[in-house]
Amino acid sequence: MKRPPNEPSRGPSRPNTPRLETLGAVIDAVASVAGRELGEEVLFRVGQSWGRAAAGELEPAGPLARRLELGAGRLKELGLGTAVLDDVRHDPGQRDCRVRARIVDEPGAECSDAARPAARGFLTGFVAATTGLDLVSAPIDPARPDAGFEIVPAHSYRLDQEPPPAAPSGSARFFLGTLGRSMGDFDLSLADLLENTSDAIILLDNDNMVRYWNRGAEQMFQFTRAESVGRKAGFILPPDLLANDELGLLQKKLAAGELVRNYITRRMRKDGTVRWVSLTRTLLHDSHGASIGSTAQLRDITEQRETESALERARMLAMIGELAAKIAHAIKNPLAGIHASVQVLASELAPDDPRREVFAEVGEEIHRLDDTVLDLLHFARPLPPRTQPTDLRTFVQDLAEPLKRRFGSQGVLFEVAIEEGLVVALDARMMAEAFDNLLINAVQALSGPGKVRVEARTIGRGVEVDVQDSGPGIPAADVEHIFEPFVTQKSRGTGLGLPIARKNVELHGGTLVALPRTQPGAVFRMSLTLARDERAPPPSPF
Repeated sequence: MKRPPNEPSRGPSRPNTPRLETLGAVIDAVASVAGRELGEEVLFRVGQSWGRAAAGELEPAGPLARRLELGAGRLKELGLGTAVLDDVRHDPGQRDCRVRARIVDEPGAECSDAARPAARGFLTGFVAATTGLDLVSAPIDPARPDAGFEIVPAHSYRLDQEPPPAAPSGSARFFLGTLGRSMGDFDLSLADLLENTSDAIILLDNDNMVRYWNRGAEQMFQFTRAESVGRKAGFILPPDLLANDELGLLQKKLAAGELVRNYITRRMRKDGTVRWVSLTRTLLHDSHGASIGSTAQLRDITEQRETESALERARMLAMIGELAAKIAHAIKNPLAGIHASVQVLASELAPDDPRREVFAEVGEEIHRLDDTVLDLLHFARPLPPRTQPTDLRTFVQDLAEPLKRRFGSQGVLFEVAIEEGLVVALDARMMAEAFDNLLINAVQALSGPGKVRVEARTIGRGVEVDVQDSGPGIPAADVEHIFEPFVTQKSRGTGLGLPIARKNVELHGGTLVALPRTQPGAVFRMSLTLARDERAPPPSPF
């Protein structure tokens, strides 16, 4: 909004008009501490701030060329030189802008070279504030400062070029150069801010080499800074993402000016566990628009994603359960009538009639369908558990004995590694069904001789139980879907065994998951609650 005539100016042009000698002294002072490049960068940023402030004092309407003429007048008032505008183009619809300008030396000025970074920053900030675009400026001919410079969108200026050695260092180098320096009157530095955030902050060069690794990254990925800096960033990518060149694809998006913000992906810790992260990547340019690397900010969202997945799964299972109950009730009565009819027909045949075998097979298939209907009803309308203290070792051993007799002749060994006196609160009928499903699945996964092992360990007031086999294991792509209803690799399976087992465990307040394959065989991990009265007698699971 335009300033009223009688209102004093709040802009940078009054009352303290800077002198060129003062700017030169600033460069010399900063150069003595951090180098001349950083001094010029400071002046560029100071000028940029003045330019933004000057743009805010003008009416927002009007073509860019006219507004720039006003801005050039303010630049002269500041004593930073006279701006000659050689070319001004602005296409708001395409979010594009091109400005070519020169700073003409003021007569009698002795420090015009010192003014150029601030003048260039002023015009860059002025145009950026006027157009609302992310802009950078770069010299047209680095060897000839009087040739002028151009102001262009940050993503479009010669990303493949290296900046000239004497040019200002740019936002990234300024940022890195100020790490460790105190900020104002507070004993706080940019390094402190980066180090104390829980997010992982990583700086990468154009080759995706790690150049900075904060404490949040150390905690998130378990790699120390010494182990990480100087390595390609692919060491924290899971093998499938590394094979698909996810880093290269993200780099291409950045180079094309696309945003990489809150990108959901996976990253791997030092111990091999995979975490879900929200990734934001930002391309870094120097003041000439050349790409010198990128920042990566990663936030661990594993728990949030698991919670969302659990809610979505509960919603889906509720819908499936309601549908399953309707189907089961619709099928059960007709199925019973069909079975009764088959029995009547079979009873009228002679004992040696070959058609009796056909009716027997039909009866077996009807029994199988009836079992499936019962599973559907059980899955859809499970009864609440009636828990009581149960000795876990005795409980599992009693379940394993019939399986030993049934599969022992096939070379299947059963091992129960559970300490005595470990008492848990469970419903014997429901947990017998859950363990039976897991144990039979483990045996069927062996396809011959092998071992099935059940082991348990206490964790606080709970207990973790692992049911593992020595078979081929579960492919990583199938782990997330293994508990979905009707998903099965068996030719005659219903796909409800594992969903029912998980539901039974969850009704006890526990969890049941399939662990990613890190060794031969599958591992299903169950969490249960220790009983308060650990001296209670163990009931039979049947």
